[in-house]
Parts: sequence; structure tokens; C-alpha cells
Amino acid sequence: MKNNKSLMVICTSLLLLISTKPILPNQTSQTTFIPRPFSENLALQNVLSNYEFYHNNYEKKPYTFPQEHAIFSLENVIFYGESTNKANMARYFLLGNKTELSVKENNSGDIGSLWLNLNNGNDTFSGTFKIRPLRRTLGTTVSYFQDFSKILPHTWLNLSLPIVKISHKLAFSETITGPKGTTAGITTIFDALNNKNWCYGKFASKRSVSGLDDINAKIGFNFKVKKQNHFGAYGFLILPTGTKPTAEYIFEPLIGNGHHVGLGLGFTYGWQILDKSNVKLDLLVEANLQHLYPAKELRSFDLKNGQWSRYLQVARDGTPGTPYPGINFFTKELKVFPRNNFEFLGALHYKYKQINVELGYNLWFKNSEDVELENPWDYADEYNIGIYDIQNGTISASTATINNANPTQDATFTRIQSTDLDLESAAQKRKSSQTVYLAAGLNSFIFRVPSLTGIGFSYEVADSNTAMSQWTVFFKQVFSF
Repeated sequence: MKNNKSLMVICTSLLLLISTKPILPNQTSQTTFIPRPFSENLALQNVLSNYEFYHNNYEKKPYTFPQEHAIFSLENVIFYGESTNKANMARYFLLGNKTELSVKENNSGDIGSLWLNLNNGNDTFSGTFKIRPLRRTLGTTVSYFQDFSKILPHTWLNLSLPIVKISHKLAFSETITGPKGTTAGITTIFDALNNKNWCYGKFASKRSVSGLDDINAKIGFNFKVKKQNHFGAYGFLILPTGTKPTAEYIFEPLIGNGHHVGLGLGFTYGWQILDKSNVKLDLLVEANLQHLYPAKELRSFDLKNGQWSRYLQVARDGTPGTPYPGINFFTKELKVFPRNNFEFLGALHYKYKQINVELGYNLWFKNSEDVELENPWDYADEYNIGIYDIQNGTISASTATINNANPTQDATFTRIQSTDLDLESAAQKRKSSQTVYLAAGLNSFIFRVPSLTGIGFSYEVADSNTAMSQWTVFFKQVFSF
């Protein structure tokens, strides 16, 4: 009866957690997107192996408690995944919550072509373009688990070292109706969005990066480890061994969390619901809270003139007739405060003889970021800029927007002030996703070493376009000594 009540409390808590999870709004015209790293993915980390560590390793006759001997395990997981929310990701990077934008020379489009140096001399340039961002992830993770019960009773260490290759594809396509542009080197919309004079914010067809993802080091303490149940807590450190953002391209492929150190606390719990002959059924639960510390990142941002205003042209006071790409000035080092993220994992693990089947659910939630300029907005001559008067080139046009290439001319040159910057366009908003997975594994002996070999599939659904929806297939191998 007591066990039934415990199960009811856990299941009720899980249902409340799912039902009260906030529904997040979609975002548009954001400059920075950092997907969920491996260090924040309990589903891939724990599938099958969590049961292996806490139960299979101690299934001996007579039953041996961990404090009576030291064990260690080596685990390797190979995974491949692809994102699925292409249209929603297009809205994230484009403007007006649209999946396709029009570029016209007569100010009737979403973007005035003159801002992009696209014109054919007859005020007739007209075209549309769209993107369908796709992320592919291929990786392998080696994890080391050590029980230190002989030295420090009930303690353990777990280290994870993921190596990944990330590929991002924009799937850029365009349609031009009428003559192409006549500017040297800029005849199409794709040319314009890859202007060689732009240092940042460009649109690449495909980019990829490979390397070591963030290292996750956990130190835990088991308050209870029995054949029927276990309960433990742990602290963990995230070492930012991934890549740092460069802001050169939108939808930039990144490894890790953006180069932020993280600290966190978590707990793990398991309870054996059924144990009959060769059949066992266990409930496994884990949750953790992680805090990421501030760090400098190079990010682009809009002005308060509106979405995509970072692509307006600017001019310097004294030489208002010479335009420069605004994106080069509206990309700065920002101090980024990622704050916290929370993760919950619940799984049912079924075992028949040496066959293991696991069905799990993972909830991930991350706070909105806070950002601020690392250095004050510089008013020296180099940065003494205003929005270029694209029609006359004589003063400035401080009210210009990206869809209007015929703005009102200022009476006097108007500098861009720090209060004109929209730093929120560079901050990632709240993000949340839910993952379900199914995996199967087989216990055996390889070279007389106890092992677990498993395969599985997971599907992650993002609750807005601030996170990735994706599917993943994986292969896992665990050796226990």
C-alpha cells in the first residue's frame, strides 16, 4: 500500500508538471540561436544506463551493496539527429513572423532593396526569398562512472565527454521577377545578404563545425541503494569546451552553450514496481537545476526603428554621403546572463531476463537571457554615426525603417544613441521542449566483461520556435567492471 501511494504521488506530480508548463510565444527577427547542448539532455545521458548503474551492477547473489566494493563503468553513445520545425525557425530569423519576405525597390515590400544595395536603375527590382533552417547533429559521448564507496562511502563520480559535428543548412531560395540588380557583385538577393563588406549577419547556404561539446562532471552521494530502490543527490560542473559565437552568419552552428560555466544540483530516484521471477519493472526519476554564469559573446542587435534595422546603412557625421553597412556597427561584445535551466526525466524500465526496454519522458525549460553592452556605446568619431539618408545622402534619416527606402530627412545630423539600441533582439527568450524516447538493450558478456548494448529513438517537441524540435536515433554500449 505504501508503495502504491508513492507511485500515485510521483505520477500526480509529473502530470501537474506537464500541465502547468508555460506555453511560450514564437519569436521573430532574433539574431542569436543556441540550441540545447548535450550537457542539458538527460534523455541521451541516462537512457538504459541509469538502470544499469543502480541495479544491474548490484544484481548478485548474495546481494552486494556498493559500499562493500568499488565499481566503475564505461559508456559510449553514438547519436544522430535532425531538426523538424523548419518553418517556425524561419520565422525566428526573418521579420514580421513571416516565412517568406519580399524585397522591392519601390518601398512596397517587406524590405526596401536599396538598403541591400539591390537596384536595377529603373526602380523595378522585385523578388522574394525564404529559408528553411535545418540542423543535423552527429556525435559520440564517452562517459566514465566510478563508485568510490571503498574510500568515501556512498559517493560516486561521473564524467561525460561528448564529441559532435553540427551542420546547419538555411535552404535559401529566391524568386526574382524582372531584371536582376546591377550593382557589381550584388545581382540577387542571396548576393545582397552575403555582401562581402558585411562582417556579420550574413546568410550562408550551409555551415558546419566539429569539436568537443561542454564537459559535464558530476559528484554524487547515494542516501540509499537497495535492490528495490535507490535515492541520491549530486552536484555538477559544466566546463565550456564548446565553441564561442562569432556572429558572422545567422543560424551559426555552435557546439555547447555559448561558452558559459555552469553549476547545478540534481537528484535521482528509482523504485522497483514489480519483481516476479525473470520480470522486473522499475520507475526511474531524475531532475536537476543548472545555473549558467555570465560571459562575453559577440552578438548583433536591431535598433528600436524596427525589425531588421541592423541591415540599414549608416553614415558618419561629416561625411553623410558615404554609406556603411549598419550590421558592422550593430554587432558588439555583449555580456550575456543565461540564468537557469531545469530538467526532469521520468522513465519506466522493463527487464525480462537479459532483455531491457525503457520508455521515457524528458521536460527541459530554460529562462530568458539578460544582455547588456560589455563596453559603453562609443561616441568617438569612429562611431559617430546616424542612419544614412539613402535618397539624398546629405544629412541623416533617423526614422528610416528596413521597408522604407524613402525616409524623411533629418533637419540636422542625428546620431544613434545608446537608447536607440534594441538589445533584446540579441537575447534568447524562454525556451522549453518535451521529449519522449523508446530504447531496448541486451545484457551480455563481451570478453568476460558485463555489458549492455542498446538502441533507441527519441522525438523532441519544442513549445515555441525558441527551441528545436528534432528526432534522434542512438546506439549505446556500457561496460561494467
